[in-house]
Amino acid sequence: MAATGALKSRRSSGNVQFFVYPQEWRVLSKRRSVFSSSRKQIQLSRCSVLFEGDSACPKNIRRWFRQFQESGCLCKGKNPGRPRVSEEQVARIRAAFERSPRKSTNRASRELAIPQSTVWRVLTVRLHLKPYRLQLVQALTNDDKRKRTEFCDSMLEMMEDETFISRLIFSDEATFHLSGTVNRHSACRLQGQTYLDMLQNWRFTSLQADSHDLIFQQDGAPPHWHLMVRAFLNEKVPQRWIGRKGAKGLALCAWPARPPDLTVCDFFLWGYVRAHVYVPPLPTNLDDLKHRIIIK
Repeated sequence: MAATGALKSRRSSGNVQFFVYPQEWRVLSKRRSVFSSSRKQIQLSRCSVLFEGDSACPKNIRRWFRQFQESGCLCKGKNPGRPRVSEEQVARIRAAFERSPRKSTNRASRELAIPQSTVWRVLTVRLHLKPYRLQLVQALTNDDKRKRTEFCDSMLEMMEDETFISRLIFSDEATFHLSGTVNRHSACRLQGQTYLDMLQNWRFTSLQADSHDLIFQQDGAPPHWHLMVRAFLNEKVPQRWIGRKGAKGLALCAWPARPPDLTVCDFFLWGYVRAHVYVPPLPTNLDDLKHRIIIK
């Protein structure tokens, strides 16, 4: 046996004595030996393997002594591993997704104060659920791709003017629900006349108070395509608005059809607001929801 950290034994007066060298610590077992010679050799052989990774400090020696007194063996037991998720937490996770099956695991983690990895493991291993996302998208034709490329080229050309970006005002709409759902494509529920009233009575009143040289941008949602809306923009900001236009439209640049990712509102703003609004405790009424959206 190797000298460093090795374990030696000898029999004296019916007791088993263990010596660990070179640290000169001695552990004396008060328990009488009940092992046969072959059995004792097996146990000692296992102990020598155990000590290869453990230093012979006083704490470990006392631990080995207590373990030998209790079990008669110094072999390592089975690691208990990761603590099991309680049935109460499993029931909370199940109830959360029964109320809102389209909820993400990140959002459930924030609401339940449970790690996202635990939520995912419970859903897939304990509840045997499989994630899926049903998403309806519009097919892009070759003409759509060409128009999107032309639009991007036009925007890059206009951005050569250093004042262009500072004058550009992005516009978009989204619906926030108390349940935590954010519908970014809810403009179809907004009527053209309602959208026009919003432009006349609030949006342009506040914008023109800050700047008289702004460039107004809107996407191609049905309310934005309303005839009265286009007539209002042609009168108020001729050649200074970007959007879907007709043959006689006075837009600075035509907005291409079916562009789901050309504005910062779609690929950044709404996700950022949602992540900061729907945090525990969740809003319980519309006033609380409005206040959270405004301050974020």
